[in-house]
Amino acid sequence: MYIKKIFFIVMIFAISNCGYQPIHLSKSAPNFTINEITQEGDKTINRKILSRTNIKNKNKSEAEYNLTIKSLKKNEITSKDTNGNALTHKVSIQVDIILSNPEDSTIIFKQKSFNTSFNYNDRGNKFSLSQYVKTIESALIDKISKDIKIFLNF
Repeated sequence: MYIKKIFFIVMIFAISNCGYQPIHLSKSAPNFTINEITQEGDKTINRKILSRTNIKNKNKSEAEYNLTIKSLKKNEITSKDTNGNALTHKVSIQVDIILSNPEDSTIIFKQKSFNTSFNYNDRGNKFSLSQYVKTIESALIDKISKDIKIFLNF
């Protein structure tokens, strides 16, 4: 019993003094300016990513960039039954982020591709299947948005 109390006290001191700070709660804004945002591909995905990452034009800082967002959504049938009806599907979303020089777009400062996918079974009701696909896509876009936010802050 005495060892457990000592262990608990040591762990509290170790965790509280390690300097841990959550990434998503950082109050500091990125130290760059987005001059122009170019969207290519699926416009609804691009708009959702921009709204969830809070990327805006003209932050007024020392570094200036142009941002290009390219998105692609694929819905694939991964397996079928003997009659040819779809049994399982795969939805995948790919987003490419490019930060380039405003004067010369061939000079790229940062570039990264974000990919996520999800497999799901077919449902008999097409309406419930479409609603399920929308929630899956929303969850995938949330995941990509968090990854983009982390990528742009570093």
